[in-house]
Amino acid sequence: MFLLIAASYASTEEIVPEDVVMNDAVADDVANEIPMDMREQTNAATESARGVGFAHGIGAYKTKKYCRKNKHVKYKKNGALETTFADNNGSDGNMFDVVTKHNGIDVTGMSVHLRSGAARIAVYIKVGTWVGFDRDPGAWKLLGVTEVLGQANTPTNLHGFFCPLYIPPETRLAFYVSNVDPGNTMLYTNGNQVGDIAAEDRYLEILQGAGKHWPWRSTFQPRIWNGIIDYKVRKAEHYRGYKDHVDYGEYGEHTIKY
Repeated sequence: MFLLIAASYASTEEIVPEDVVMNDAVADDVANEIPMDMREQTNAATESARGVGFAHGIGAYKTKKYCRKNKHVKYKKNGALETTFADNNGSDGNMFDVVTKHNGIDVTGMSVHLRSGAARIAVYIKVGTWVGFDRDPGAWKLLGVTEVLGQANTPTNLHGFFCPLYIPPETRLAFYVSNVDPGNTMLYTNGNQVGDIAAEDRYLEILQGAGKHWPWRSTFQPRIWNGIIDYKVRKAEHYRGYKDHVDYGEYGEHTIKY
């Protein structure tokens, strides 16, 4: 058990007793103190994320395994749901659930809240809740990775990262959005209860979740992800998708593509 505190991010870096807590200012100095299995998981996750289609420059490089464009789908409305950007805390990333209401939606974009500077952002998804799976990499699918340039107090868009991502009606889907490399901070807000609604509209709920140290280390809860989800609402006859989508298996009465 040990506690590490660095002055550079003292105001926003999550610090808790009885856990492995690091920030980029001291991470290299204490690498040998991290348990071997945790260190191997961290290295593997980072190398996996770095290897997802990175080429050069600042831009989006994503996998196409877990989402594909569907030219046949018809939409009836565009939407955008924002939680808050009134941060008072931060770490590497966030885990949180979203729940669709009576309409299926396609997620077409996402914005996050970062400190100023370059960052590599990985996005994972899983069907159902993140609760109970915050240290279980096998439960998650890596949707992709993007390089962005954060600007303090300004939403940072993930540059057309989603292509899009279909979520059927009345479905719970978990997101894990995190920095891959040290050097930036995902800013967020302290919450009051995991699972409470952080933001909602007619079509979507974003629930309070957790802050995370990359990739599967410390979990801080409850926390409110600071961000925006952009989406399109599908017409009813287009909920189930078409055969040009990848078949990811069944979830409830709808085919979900994960």
